[in-house]
Amino acid sequence: MAGSNNHATPPQIPLLNYLDSKGRYEGFDAERITIEWCNKRIASRHSNFRFQFVDVRTRHYNPKGRYKPSEFRFPYPDNTFDFFFLASVFTHMLPEDVEN
Repeated sequence: MAGSNNHATPPQIPLLNYLDSKGRYEGFDAERITIEWCNKRIASRHSNFRFQFVDVRTRHYNPKGRYKPSEFRFPYPDNTFDFFFLASVFTHMLPEDVEN
């Protein structure tokens, strides 16, 4: 999840002061406007932060998405990250989507 829906204080903002040049942040979201906001305000100024749009179908943010959540694969190889963080994700998913 790349950002917050209100765009006031996305969850990755505090990480700007935590990650040094060796650390990186990879974010993705099914809401294109969130990715555009993060790329414009964060990634353009911090090369170790990257955000990408994923075309996953969601009722509120991407109703015409190409992929069903139950079929979506993260856009990274297995064992890529030391740590990951989700904010308000599972509350928007059905059980079969979470199982994937």
